[in-house]
Amino acid sequence: MKLSSAIKKSIIFALSTLVVCLTSLPSPSFAETLHYHLPSFQQSSDPPMVLGPAGEHFTFLRTGSNTSGLFTVAKAIIPPGAGPIPHVHTLTDEWFYFPKGGITIFCDPNQAYTSLQKIPNTPGNPGANAQTVVTKDNSLYYGPHYYLHGFYNNTNENLEVVFIWAAKPGERKNPAADISGYFLSVGDRVGSFKPGMQPTDQEKVAFVVDAPKWGINQSSSFMQYLTSINPAPRQSHFLHENDQVKRLESLLRTPLPKNNAH
Repeated sequence: MKLSSAIKKSIIFALSTLVVCLTSLPSPSFAETLHYHLPSFQQSSDPPMVLGPAGEHFTFLRTGSNTSGLFTVAKAIIPPGAGPIPHVHTLTDEWFYFPKGGITIFCDPNQAYTSLQKIPNTPGNPGANAQTVVTKDNSLYYGPHYYLHGFYNNTNENLEVVFIWAAKPGERKNPAADISGYFLSVGDRVGSFKPGMQPTDQEKVAFVVDAPKWGINQSSSFMQYLTSINPAPRQSHFLHENDQVKRLESLLRTPLPKNNAH
């Protein structure tokens, strides 16, 4: 897929100016969260490290190569103003664990986009009405496939997030459902993280352009897929996804294969 220089510049500009864009978002109010302590699990002895599209520091503690394609776990440090802008997974489910909270997570829990052809906010497809929640210490959120989501760090400090992605039922043997493959193929693999590191313009574009190969519709600007974004109402079922905790814990009990540390 070839992109014009104007489109490439638009994508780069959108990702590079995410911090500025976030200042215009509504201030989210307090919403109920699920308090949780992520259980310990076996981790790769030499985990790959990848620089994300907004300068996030990803350390891949487990990848599809050592989970038989079942799941991927990554710990990430999210700089102020950074975070994944709106996107939709069609092949994977996702959990977000926030040890210290502070990050604002958002989702439209009422609108499913059931294929890559159903791109939010395009002709024939409604835009998402995103709901925001400010996460608290030791909170866990589950994001099912087909539902738009993302988050942003609206604080002045680096914050940690643990991601767990799992292939949705029926997609375990689909290589495109291995999210670690997406990051490792388009991201900048580094030996260590240094303050102020940023991906190249080419890498920023690749995170958007290559996303459909991995079952993802990834917006190139924050409001591209959205109709609105507002604090989640107290009764929102976005805040009550406890039914997937046992599934998560079962995945994390998967042992590392012998002689496979990556």
